Amino acid sequence: MKALEFKTILLVVACYLIVFSAGILHINLINKAQSQELTTDSNDNSIPAALSIPNIQLEVLIEDGQYDQESDSWNISDSFAYYAKESQPLSSKLGNTVIYAHNKNHLFGNLRDLSPGDTAEIIDANGFSYQFTYQTNIETSPKDTSVFYSDDFHQLVLITCSGFFDQYRSLYFFSAINK
Repeated sequence: MKALEFKTILLVVACYLIVFSAGILHINLINKAQSQELTTDSNDNSIPAALSIPNIQLEVLIEDGQYDQESDSWNISDSFAYYAKESQPLSSKLGNTVIYAHNKNHLFGNLRDLSPGDTAEIIDANGFSYQFTYQTNIETSPKDTSVFYSDDFHQLVLITCSGFFDQYRSLYFFSAINK
């Protein structure tokens, strides 16, 4: 009986440590997002700096990135998500804010586990919070760049590779939550 009580206590302590560590990581991401310098040509400072999706335990920093249509390539690494500078800033009323990352568990690999209604929070380079609700996803060709040219209502689009040998791109669409 004493061994069972000891195991229960250890399990409870381990759970508290996990929750505490996740909270510290979230605070560090927000602080990092608030301290990032802007590298944008416009006067709009609503450039994404950190992304959090609690339901899939995703918290990742965002760097500036871009898609090169000529070489059909993205600048990308295994450490960050990237804000596609060709897309709209977070404060936009129309068009898409596009963020992309590798299909790895610590980046966008768990996006496939999203359910409609899941929320995402993005902190911009000034520390402002933007809230979004997951709607749906589609698979498309890597050459399909129409996501950058939408002039419809504003939404967040997360992009990652999918399919056999990463032959497709999965686009995850989130609608803005009005404040």
